[in-house]
Order: sequence, then C-alpha cells, then structure tokens
Amino acid sequence: QTLTMMKATFQFTIAALLGRYVSSAEFFVGYEAQTRVADHAAIDIDQQKIDLMLALGRIENVKKIYEEGGNSQSIARLKIMGLDGYLNTAIPSGTEVVGKSVLGNQVYGTLLLGFEANDDEVLVQYPPKTMESTRNCQVGGLVAMDLEMTDGCFADFGELSVLDSDVKILYSYNTQNDNINGRTIQNFSLFAEKEMATCGKNCPYEDFAKFRNYYGEYDYADKLIQAAFSQKGTSFERGNIDFSEVGKKGVEPAVQIATKFMNIWMYTIRMMETALDTCEVPCNDDSCRDDAVHAWDQAVAFHAGSLQDEGILLYAFADVMCRAFYSCGDDGSMRVGTSYANNKAMQHFKLGQSYILQKQCRKARASKEEIVKAMTIPLIQATLFTTYAEGGGSDELSSGDEATKKVRAASFAATVLPIVHHCNDSDASIIYDNLGIETADDIQKDINFVAVKEAFERNYQCMGVTCEGVGGIWENGKYAEHAAPCQQETVDESAEKSAFLFGHFLATALMPLAILGSLVVIRANRSRTLKDDDAELKQTASDILDDVGFEDVQLDEEIRLPPIA
Repeated sequence: QTLTMMKATFQFTIAALLGRYVSSAEFFVGYEAQTRVADHAAIDIDQQKIDLMLALGRIENVKKIYEEGGNSQSIARLKIMGLDGYLNTAIPSGTEVVGKSVLGNQVYGTLLLGFEANDDEVLVQYPPKTMESTRNCQVGGLVAMDLEMTDGCFADFGELSVLDSDVKILYSYNTQNDNINGRTIQNFSLFAEKEMATCGKNCPYEDFAKFRNYYGEYDYADKLIQAAFSQKGTSFERGNIDFSEVGKKGVEPAVQIATKFMNIWMYTIRMMETALDTCEVPCNDDSCRDDAVHAWDQAVAFHAGSLQDEGILLYAFADVMCRAFYSCGDDGSMRVGTSYANNKAMQHFKLGQSYILQKQCRKARASKEEIVKAMTIPLIQATLFTTYAEGGGSDELSSGDEATKKVRAASFAATVLPIVHHCNDSDASIIYDNLGIETADDIQKDINFVAVKEAFERNYQCMGVTCEGVGGIWENGKYAEHAAPCQQETVDESAEKSAFLFGHFLATALMPLAILGSLVVIRANRSRTLKDDDAELKQTASDILDDVGFEDVQLDEEIRLPPIA
C-alpha cells in the first residue's frame, strides 16, 4: 500500500539532484540521454534474472523478481526510532539525507513522500544506478535466490543526517526484508489504468487503448502472466490463452515474452506519451522541458536496457529478428548489422529528443508514432516465425514439446493481435483462430501459416509497416516456401482497390524476390552475401542470441531464430 501511494504521487526522481551521483553522459546505442536514466535501464537486469530462473525452471523465483524487482529504483523502508534537532516542521520529499552503509561507507539518499512529526516510517530512495556504479543496494525479490547486493545498503541501524540542517533521524530496519524496489516489471502493467487510461486530457493513450479494447482489461499483461504462473486460463474478452494443460515448461515462453514485449514494450510507449504531455504544458522556465526530456530519455532506457545491443530487451531482439528475416540495414536489404526497425526507431528517438528540447511538441509526437511502428516490426516477425515453425516449417527452426511451441506462438501473437484487431477484426480472428489456445484442445490443432501471413499483410498499411521492413523468413540460402516478403502496394493502388476488399486495407501477394523491380540489384547476390558474411554472422549472432536468453542455435550454414525459452 505504501508503494502504491508512492507510485501515484512521486512520478519522477528529483532530476536536479542526480548530478551528485553521475559525472558523465549516458549513451544508449548512439543516443545521448540528457538526464540520468541508467537506473531505469537497469530494469533489464530484473528481466535477465527472470530469464535465468525460467531456464532453471524456478517459477517461484521468477514470480518474486517479477513482482518485487531488485535492480531498479531501490528504496529503504526505515522504522524511525528517534529524532535529534527536529523542529516539528515537515521535511519535504526530495530532501537529501546521508547515512552509513553496512561497510561503514557514506550512503546518500532522497526522502520520498516527505516526513512529518507523527510518522513512524520513512522511505529513502538510494542514489539511482549509474553507468559508473560499482556499489549499489539491490535486494527486493533477489533475496529469494541469494542474488542480493547489500554493500551499498544502509546499515541495519544508525542515523540519517538531513543535509543542510541539524536534523538527524535515528532508525532501524532489516536489510534483507526492508530494502524494496519502487520500479518493477509487474507495476508497469498494474498501474496502466492510472498512467495510460485516466491520466489526463490526452488519455487514454491511443496505443494502450488498442490493447485495452481488445483484451477488456487495463492490466491485461499482468493477468496473462499470472494465469501462466498459476497454469490457468485467462478471462479476456478476446485473445484468451489456456495454460491448464501446457505443463510447467509450457508456461515459460509466455512469461518471458509477456514481460519483455507486453509489460516493458507498452511502458516504453507510456514514457514517450508522458514526455509529450509534459512538453505541451505551458511554463516560464526550463522545468517543463527538463521533465519532458527526462521522460523521453526513460523511454529509450526501457527500449534498449542497460545491456543495450548485447541485451535482452526489444532493441537486441529486433537485431536478432532482422537476421532471420533478411531485414537489417537502413532499408531492410541486408542480413548483417542493425535492424531496419532499430535504425528507424533510434533515428526518431534522437529527433524526438531534439524536438522536445525545442518545445516542438507536434513534431515530437510524429516521431513517437514512427517509433511505435518500428517497435511493432519485431513482434510481427516473431509471430510469423513461430507460426512458420509450427505450421509446416523445418523442425530445426523450433524446439520443445508441442505444447511449448504452441504457447510460444500464441504468446507472440498476443503481443500484436490488438493492433491487427484495431485495423481489421476479421483478420485478427484469422490469426487467433490459428494461433490462439482458447481451450486445451487447441494445442493439437493445425496451423495455416499462409493464412496467418496474409492476414498480417493485409494490414501492413494500417499498422504503418512495409513488406521490406518486415522481410521474409530466410532458410538454407533462400526464402522459405510461402515465407518470402510480400510486394508492397503503393498507397494510391491500395486506396483504389480498397472498395472491393476489407475496409481500407489491401491484401498483398506473395511473390518471388526476383520480380521486385529495383530490389533485384540490391539483393541479386544473396547466396554470395551469405557466404562472404558467414564468419561475421557467426560471431555477432551467437553473442547476441546467447545474451537474449535463447537456446543454442547452429550457425554452420544458416542463422535460425532459436526458441524463446
């Protein structure tokens, strides 16, 4: 309850105080943050621990980290034993204090929610994690698996000195139990209603509304994850997944996919929206602009994570997918390097930051829209890939028992079905009818990959993606059967034909790459490219795949996307 109140009333760490702890700029895959957000990026270390515990089959430990965190926004919950020099006046939130660590070193902190005479407890946020941090207090849910770090925590008892005053707070607490985390992956979903639906004049945010309208729940991501933990079925208006017969191993991909690509994915969008809301607030000083930039920087931190291009969040995953779909490079025409999706997203993250600094809020919003489109591409690719592996593709493309593979496909579909539904509910139904697990019997049903692929492609224009941006599944030196990129129709052609098709969308055709006009020149020598780039691909892809948390993958002839769990 205390954390809920703190979350509702204290949205931003006091940015002006952060200079005490950090002396250099923070960079995220080429993006220079103007504010200190390394502590926010550390949410990916929680995700890393979740991936580790999933691999070990320790679901209870996964649940602890998911719900309690451990690496982002560490807070000490201290019991007040006495006061010295206190003048019976309220001490405001954001006031700095200093005490001693368990090792006897100085530890600075910031009061949350302030402090008054009749309070018997005080919350103190530790210095935000930074790129240079070597000693931190990281406890939370990590205690359950003996992974906590307490060197930077306040000692079990002592005194806090309020800076620039004579006030001293005598306290006691339990290092293991009372060091908590205000930022958790679960909270990203639990607070969605307040932060994305009922949050002000621009709410509900458009992207969040698509998911709320589809699932009928504000905390849809948490409800899916909790259903997986308990091995029960969800109770959504649409898009249900029944975990009752998939076994312990079967729920693992659902948890891993939902935490990364539902909870964190949507919260990244939430921070961009918060930045835009703040950008639009009239003010006579730089505070509004600074808060807006801080929120925008947070979005980048959640997108890339502290591990960045060697990490496990969407940025690193998009680069994995581009290798499987031959959609790397600025125009999606390469099989090495940064993905088209990441190139586009990071370009607009940088532009958006510049626009916000200049208070050009409309231009910043246009960049946000382009980023969301780019963030959707790897989700489409992953859904298509798992569908292909299940619906007639090579067994080498996927591993695990039938239930695990079906859950993997259903979970990736869950990340993108609301967007397709917003465009065309009939096509969303086609995708769900093939990939959904409404009842346990659906685990055994056949999947029609071509039907799923065409249902997606009919909505590419509405979703703001292109055939080239998505690419096609590349297997054994060529595009897999029925899995080549579609041919992108022009906007005019689509509009002209839309009266004869579904709504405003045009179904695109599956065509051989050789007839894609000017793309022949770009992609004519793919067999040669595959051979020439093999050594580089083996090294870079192996490193990334290992860090993303995938199982081993053979890179002798072809880079294949391994299973998610």
